[in-house]
Amino acid sequence: MFKKAIQGALIGIAMLGMVGTAGADVININLYGASAQHLFWNDTADNFLSSKGCTNVVQDSYDSKQGISKGTLGADTIYIRYASKASYDGIMAVKGSGGDPDGCGSPFMRKMVDENSCTDWVLGGTACSALKCVEITLGASDVAGSSFTQESHGALKGPNGGAQTDRVFTGIDATGLEDYQPVVVPFGFFANNTVSKTRCLGPDPLEPDMNAHKAVSTWGYQCYDPSETGHSEDCIGYYKCIAGKCSGGINGPSHTGGALDCSAAIDCPDVALGDTHCERIPLDNISRLQAVMIYDGQAWYWKDFGDWYADYPIVACLRHAGSGTHATLDWAVMRSSAKDWGWPLVTNQSAADPTVWFNDGSSDEMACVNQLEGAIGYADADQLEGTSNYPNVHALKYQGVEPRRTKVRNGEYDFYSNQWLYGNPDRTAYSNIKTSWIEPLAAYASDPDHIPPTKAKFWATKGEMVYNKGNDRAYPGYVGASNPQLP
Repeated sequence: MFKKAIQGALIGIAMLGMVGTAGADVININLYGASAQHLFWNDTADNFLSSKGCTNVVQDSYDSKQGISKGTLGADTIYIRYASKASYDGIMAVKGSGGDPDGCGSPFMRKMVDENSCTDWVLGGTACSALKCVEITLGASDVAGSSFTQESHGALKGPNGGAQTDRVFTGIDATGLEDYQPVVVPFGFFANNTVSKTRCLGPDPLEPDMNAHKAVSTWGYQCYDPSETGHSEDCIGYYKCIAGKCSGGINGPSHTGGALDCSAAIDCPDVALGDTHCERIPLDNISRLQAVMIYDGQAWYWKDFGDWYADYPIVACLRHAGSGTHATLDWAVMRSSAKDWGWPLVTNQSAADPTVWFNDGSSDEMACVNQLEGAIGYADADQLEGTSNYPNVHALKYQGVEPRRTKVRNGEYDFYSNQWLYGNPDRTAYSNIKTSWIEPLAAYASDPDHIPPTKAKFWATKGEMVYNKGNDRAYPGYVGASNPQLP
């Protein structure tokens, strides 16, 4: 009897253990698609898990395109994975219409981080050594499926080779999918440091104040200096009024009787080159017309834009079709697809005249700009933040405006898109966690206070937009912020 009692007790303990195990769930939130959103969701994931009351929140990654976050909530373990490919494949994965590119045995699955292969769980680490097939919960895209109307033909990774890749899109039907649009993705242009321009420069301060009135009167500060002496006729026009006296020109100190009195810079004639010079600096701005000429293949050399530009061929680095960044360039900058004006995007790789390279992901695009003299590319605006991977690249203004969050939401900057998260209500991997995890994740990302610090200068939430686009094809208009922010 005693022996049977012991056996019964052991069986009872085992049953309790089984109950405890049965009550512990593993919850997988697998976001896949847009490479522009990779860093955003990896930066957001751990904060979101903490906001849900999770403990032991940690992160790790497989490489620069594959990340994972983990947390525990009671007996449950939650994994949030993000893998970047391109926007189109995020939609295809949740639709189950993109074939089986990773050989997973299901069109709804892609390879993402295998949590069992991760060893250090340190943000920024790359200690995960394996991928595994998982079902995609949310397809991340920078644009609506219908906005993919581009094509491209070239090596997978541009100047770094890869298989010949031909992508032709006439729109992706997202009918039946559910979607969320919590944030706005700003894009920007980037140039190799060899891309430069001569500019008229003068001593500080450039702007007049009550003690030192100075101003550069040349248009746009650009200058032509064929002798490269630093003295260009384009740079005359630096006049100044300091401490109430003209400091140069015919009314300056050499004037008979001494410098004349003045109250503003305009009271003193131009000073010729004494305090100004023509200097070559990295290009800091690109206009819409220049972008259209470059990415349609009509501009081949930087000097096509004037002799003040560097003497290099223009190397146009583009994303392959299917990229949301590429689609946004088409709709927001080129505008040819909108049938308004502009020119169509170039579609074929070319080794010269024009030089054109297509690239699969954002990191491939930035590598193209980094390694090729005369190169220019486009990507999510924060690509250079917190990284030293691209030492030969600098960011450009577009139309004279920096791609900053305040300028995006307040109607100064229009190279952006309203981001999409697509889920399939017919798939239990999505529907079983929709109300408990997916909707809270979208709501969390919609809060302006929850934009990760690494993105806060650039990314905006949809609710803070004073001016916005009704769709990817539309020009921005006033919408009035539902969640206004300052400034």
